[in-house]
Amino acid sequence: MNPVYSKVIFGIGIILSVSAIISIYVTSIAITNQDFKPSPSPNTSSSSQTSSAQTSSTSNTKETNGQTVTIDIPQGAGNQLASLDNKYYSPNTANVTMGNTITWVNKDIAPHTATSGKDGSDPSSGKIFDTGEIPPGSSKSITIDQKGNIPYYCTIHPWMVGSSLNVS
Repeated sequence: MNPVYSKVIFGIGIILSVSAIISIYVTSIAITNQDFKPSPSPNTSSSSQTSSAQTSSTSNTKETNGQTVTIDIPQGAGNQLASLDNKYYSPNTANVTMGNTITWVNKDIAPHTATSGKDGSDPSSGKIFDTGEIPPGSSKSITIDQKGNIPYYCTIHPWMVGSSLNVS
């Protein structure tokens, strides 16, 4: 083999190794710093055809039609490897009465969404509801206008899947 090619391949190997070490280091810092409490940032309202959305910059929820269901997005949810039990939403399954409010509270340091559908390839993705981006330390609320078992996920982190909203 040509000595120049050997040196180039060796150099590329060194660069890849250093990149991997940096990536592992940054991930470990992110996991360690999950106790970081960012200040709430202002939210914007969003709506879809079949649901209405309300926003709140704190984890307090408004009561609508007599009941509010709160679903937490826990610290570390944005890191696929950090949640060994794959609980990216808590509770993972929620029972809701049609017309009641569901509020997602983002307790993570990364922004998230709660979007109806199994994943981004689902043709019905976002048709029932989509909170839009929920910044760290913020919450977004929606009112479901449709009955059934509705799976949902985070469009930013597609591995984050909530089992379903059971709407009766």
